[in-house]
Amino acid sequence: MYRHLWTKDFIFITLINFLMYIIHYALIVTVTSFTIDTFHAGEGMGA
Repeated sequence: MYRHLWTKDFIFITLINFLMYIIHYALIVTVTSFTIDTFHAGEGMGA
């Protein structure tokens, strides 16, 4: 007897991890743009 991979817990954890990745990526892009616009920093300092 084998256990199924696609359980409710697995799907939930995978979805949460994917959303955390998307939020993290969006914050990196947003903070970089904010830093460049607000502090008139160069692209090297914003990244």
